Amino acid sequence: MPDADAPQAPDGAAALRSLAAGRSRRPPIPARHPRPPGALPASGTVEDVEAADAGPPVAAPEPAPRAASERPAAGPALPADAAQINLGLRVRQPVDDRFSRVVARLRENHGLRATKTEVLEMLLWDLPTDAGGLGDLAARVRAFRAEHPRR
Repeated sequence: MPDADAPQAPDGAAALRSLAAGRSRRPPIPARHPRPPGALPASGTVEDVEAADAGPPVAAPEPAPRAASERPAAGPALPADAAQINLGLRVRQPVDDRFSRVVARLRENHGLRATKTEVLEMLLWDLPTDAGGLGDLAARVRAFRAEHPRR
């Protein structure tokens, strides 16, 4: 017979629920320090290390401003509190590695702290919607497919 004065062991499931109550999942915080020179990037290939250690990136020339006819038509504003969905992209590792390096270099070279999500949203928002812009986009997709086919 259990002793009435002895402390009761908490129910395991109840303990887990109490720990999880009120906590929401927070995404991991990105690293604050860049990768040291010579360290392998995430993909770990020799080519990536050589490319990363080739020295400071050369500043690309500023693109010419788009003519008013080339800019996307002013659409509805993108509200900060718009509902979010999971885009669920699956990209090849070199694409993600390159995207990560671009976002990291925005911070290193321009002092801009941006996330991959923010940059991707901006790129998607700026996609063309007019017939001419869509024709150019279709040509670029075809050229990309020819140069970088999937299995």
